[in-house]
Amino acid sequence: MHVSSLMNSESKEWDARILAQYVEQEDIQLIMSLAISPTHHKDSFCWSYTKNGQYTVKSGYWVATNILNAEEETEVTQPSITEL
Repeated sequence: MHVSSLMNSESKEWDARILAQYVEQEDIQLIMSLAISPTHHKDSFCWSYTKNGQYTVKSGYWVATNILNAEEETEVTQPSITEL
């Protein structure tokens, strides 16, 4: 499914009826708050962790070992109450 299929093709606005079919209710308002580009370029994929936007195994490994692990470590806010 492309992002454009979640829009009304005539009005070029988000289609709340279609969003309700595919998206959780709590996320619909977030999506509808996003501005739609007036240029309407074709959808494409982009990987934020390389300069050229292309996914590589090396960059995926870097994300898994540096970013994801860092997020998991910061989620602990209290000491564990379970015994070792």
